[in-house]
Amino acid sequence: MSTRHVLRPVEIPVDTERVTHRHHRWLAAGFVLGGLIAIFGLFAGLDATAVSAAFARSVSRQWSAIGVESAKWVLIAGSALGVLVGAMLLFYPNAESTLERFANKWGVSRRVTRSWDDCT
Repeated sequence: MSTRHVLRPVEIPVDTERVTHRHHRWLAAGFVLGGLIAIFGLFAGLDATAVSAAFARSVSRQWSAIGVESAKWVLIAGSALGVLVGAMLLFYPNAESTLERFANKWGVSRRVTRSWDDCT
């Protein structure tokens, strides 16, 4: 069974450099605004006990509340990271190229999964 045809659209490189460099302030503002909205929404609007009561039975309600509360804090931390990245791009525009060099390492799933064929 081959995944080559399914993963082809994902593995084609797309050049977004011109757009992101031209509109880096808008991109940074989007990160900051999106992160702040997500943090506020998670703090104000997510009640872990109410969510767990809606989805779990009485026995597993406490465990469900712990899971929902943990997911809430992971999402808040990710949103805070988005705010930090946006602020970095807003105040230090040259840092974008450093971030791109770090994150723009091209990985092809075929190289990683090639050795899996020998396992059968």
